[in-house]
Amino acid sequence: MATFKVLLVDDDPLIHEAVDLVLPKTWRVTHAYSAGELAGFDFHAALVDMHLEGNQSEAQGLKVIENLHQKNPHIEIIAISGNLNQELLENCLLAGAYRFLPKPLSPEELALTLDKVEALWLLKEAAFSRPHSQKIGWIGDGKTSQDIRRQIASLKGEDGPVLIEGDSGTGKEVVAQLLHDQEPTRPWIQINAAAIPTHLFESEFFGHTRGSFTGANQNKMGLAEAAHGGDLFIDEIEALPIDQQAKLLRFLETGEVRRIGAQNSIRVKVRVIAATNRSLQQMAKVGEFREDLLWRICGKKINLPKLSEHPEDIAQLANFSKIANLCFYHRVAVKAKSLSNKYWGSV
Repeated sequence: MATFKVLLVDDDPLIHEAVDLVLPKTWRVTHAYSAGELAGFDFHAALVDMHLEGNQSEAQGLKVIENLHQKNPHIEIIAISGNLNQELLENCLLAGAYRFLPKPLSPEELALTLDKVEALWLLKEAAFSRPHSQKIGWIGDGKTSQDIRRQIASLKGEDGPVLIEGDSGTGKEVVAQLLHDQEPTRPWIQINAAAIPTHLFESEFFGHTRGSFTGANQNKMGLAEAAHGGDLFIDEIEALPIDQQAKLLRFLETGEVRRIGAQNSIRVKVRVIAATNRSLQQMAKVGEFREDLLWRICGKKINLPKLSEHPEDIAQLANFSKIANLCFYHRVAVKAKSLSNKYWGSV
């Protein structure tokens, strides 16, 4: 099990005791009761109280945040305070904090926040994993790529629908897979809306019963039902005809699936992740996409920019692609040699 390190800077001993009690098992805490006790910056996260030493008139924690961020820009800094002043919140973000938790700390909210921080660090590690490994990662360490990983990590544990928008080749399928891999024990079903003939969509998506139409020789579970308890990824959702959009909308509204020819419906729970390379808002304006369906699938949105908009990642992507190709051809050569020895080694 991976271990993550969090620094807690707070002058209240009760806060330290409370964090010790509720800290997730994957985390280890280092305690500091004042800014002067900081003795290193090798942490994954930091919880920093804004008003140290009981001084409510000055937010000394801002200087701590600035110091931590300067020494380690990658640390996830979480400001904590009983003062919900808007100006203070803005100053925390400007100093280098990424999140803010109000006091008194909620054990559930603290655990959820650290869970998302943990997910972000795992995404960062995957970005630098070897190309021949099975781990999928978002390649690139520029600001745009960091923002994308942060958005992905923020959706860990969320059940609402996600819409991924971006031109072809911007990495929509990679993002969808990364969203799922944060909870990999859940089912994963992927469907390309453009690849399914219109007359087969209902059967593929909802399933059918034996004898419900010519060629239905047995009962068939649909993709929506197969994804129960997990993620259903609908790629190129813009390709769905209007009449099929209506059927998808009803499923999203009710959570019910009725196989073709069946008498009763089945309730399923899935997270729908949809991807498109067109602007669904523009399609809705001209009547090519249902506005009510767009509203349903757009719970959270991730916009993926063109590579030309984050050129700082080009070199890293090119290097990764080169190494990945070399690994691929090496695996092919090893497999070919193995087959050759198997069938021709004794000749």
